[in-house]
Amino acid sequence: MLALTTSGCVARGSAKLQPGIALGGPTASDPSRAGGAGLASSAKGDNWIAANHFEEARAGYDSPLNRFNLAAAYESTGRSVEAAALYRTVLVDGRQTTIMVNRLDADAGGPNSKVNLADEARRRLAVIDARRGQLAAPEFVVGASASPFVGGPAGGRVSDAQALRLDEAARTANEE
Repeated sequence: MLALTTSGCVARGSAKLQPGIALGGPTASDPSRAGGAGLASSAKGDNWIAANHFEEARAGYDSPLNRFNLAAAYESTGRSVEAAALYRTVLVDGRQTTIMVNRLDADAGGPNSKVNLADEARRRLAVIDARRGQLAAPEFVVGASASPFVGGPAGGRVSDAQALRLDEAARTANEE
């Protein structure tokens, strides 16, 4: 399987978004549509609502790809503990899946490349583990998403209405 990453998540196909999420549309009864909606939301910077879409996708079909995308969305909203737990499940189940990683982040290094889903989960898990015990910086880097800094919960699900408010707050913070 070939997948492409956007802001942390991964999708099947060849759509080019940004580093890390997958494509889909919005219902638990149709996981691919929910995943596509998650990718689209992530590409727009709506990381909180993207996480809700990826939760729907996973509820409809608990695949390594859907877990990876949900983990990436959780990571992009500051829910690192939940992201790490999901990445750990992909370490085993994602070994037979290849994805395309779009390395737009300066710290990710290197050009776009095909990687094993389990290997990419391991790399992201190492980054999360390296940050354990460190306090989040009071400010975020210019150009980085403000999603983890807008007051959302550190764990658990948020309603769609709350996700929309958090994404709007992140957009406003990014514009300042």
